[in-house]
Amino acid sequence: MKKSFFLFFLLLLAVSFMQGRTNIPLVKDVPHGGNDDRARAPGVTPVAYLEEKSLIIEFPFYSSSEIIIKNREIEECIYSEESDSTYQIIIDLAENHIDAGDYELNLTFANSWWKGYFVIEELNVNHPTRSFYAEIDGFIYKLSEETRTAELSDVGDINTHNIHIPAFVEYDSQKYDVTVIGESAFYRFYSTRSITIPTSVKHIKKKAFADCWDLDSIYIPNSVTSIDYGAFYQCQKLSYVHIPEEIAEIDTLVFAGCNFSSIEIPQSVTSINDHAFAGCSNLSSVEIPGVVSYIGAGAFSDCLRLTSIQIPNSVSYIGEGAFKNCFGLTSVGLPENITVIENTLFWKCSSLVSICIPPHVTSIGDWAFLECDHLVSIVIPSSVSTIGRRAFQYCRALKNVTCYANNPPTLFETTFSVYGKLNVPSNVKSIYGATRFWNEFSIYTSTDVPIFSPGNQDEKTNCFDLQGHPSDVNQKGILIKDGKKIFTR
Repeated sequence: MKKSFFLFFLLLLAVSFMQGRTNIPLVKDVPHGGNDDRARAPGVTPVAYLEEKSLIIEFPFYSSSEIIIKNREIEECIYSEESDSTYQIIIDLAENHIDAGDYELNLTFANSWWKGYFVIEELNVNHPTRSFYAEIDGFIYKLSEETRTAELSDVGDINTHNIHIPAFVEYDSQKYDVTVIGESAFYRFYSTRSITIPTSVKHIKKKAFADCWDLDSIYIPNSVTSIDYGAFYQCQKLSYVHIPEEIAEIDTLVFAGCNFSSIEIPQSVTSINDHAFAGCSNLSSVEIPGVVSYIGAGAFSDCLRLTSIQIPNSVSYIGEGAFKNCFGLTSVGLPENITVIENTLFWKCSSLVSICIPPHVTSIGDWAFLECDHLVSIVIPSSVSTIGRRAFQYCRALKNVTCYANNPPTLFETTFSVYGKLNVPSNVKSIYGATRFWNEFSIYTSTDVPIFSPGNQDEKTNCFDLQGHPSDVNQKGILIKDGKKIFTR
């Protein structure tokens, strides 16, 4: 019977266009049958048509209950009253995954029903991915019917120290590749010591393994191309991690509070975001690739055992407090492209001995070197115009400051708390002597003013030749060491 209706309908089908609307004839079916005692709605003649990305059905009664199309109840729809006698159901084609094909329509009213058929001959709609959740072998997955992929979204009833995430799962005789580890999937899963991630995984979402306190090692395969915010935050025993070769950024807080002593950042990384390695108290060495352009605020803050770091010239920005509280940091090579020493950048780097500010820097921020107890000398280039509040306060060992600015940079009352020797160009000695706060120093001059090239600082000796190139302290001749001229034989 149904087939005959379809054939009859296809013979009569006509498509008309009126104001962007495509009419769809509805064919009434035989009586409803079954145990339903409700009568067929009298006088109901629904009208169906396509308009843009919606299927619209109009009828004279309000449908107070279910709407079923092709044995599936429609939930994503809008009821509206066109007039006193006409109601509409507006069904989003994409949200309800309606394509071209034959459909059965059931409308249920308060005490009656209407049932019929219609055909959509041609339709071009991009449907969002249909997905649903299923628990498989102790893991909860979000499965996509369209892409046949799975996101591991949560952990069910499992208790193991060593977890192996499968490369694929099967559900209802269908195979789904595991490509994503979802947000907070293993959050505070305290008992796990190691996790194996398959090469099918491409994305690790926000806080996926955060606060896994006993997790001590994890190998992230090179198939992973993105690791989101705080993915391994506060994994306090994590002593080894492999960062994939295609990662473009180390996101915010990704490895903050981890336990590794060294980390290899791949050459693909261009950005180290805010607090990415903050609180990695055992981190003693790190090599920043020559393609990194951005180091975020607090990126290496509280890395207590970090002793030295060379920042490549590719870096053009270093955020506030990036090395704050790095108590063991004795030397750092700054890049030539930065223009600002941000606030609190080296605050409480109490082992830092000397620093050469790059020649394009125009300002040194507030608290930039506050409480650098062992800082003996600094070299300030001619480009600097402002040195902020408490920038060098409580640098008790600071005895030598070399400043090459012809116009004395603006200082504040709290910029320095120790006033030792100040070396300035000879032609502006009197200007410094007449400038507030600068005149607190013992001012002297040098006829040779070397141009310091940023990023050329030698980590072991802080020694340069007169052209600003790093030099071995054993080289014969006149050199600059710790901001002062020395003569070696």
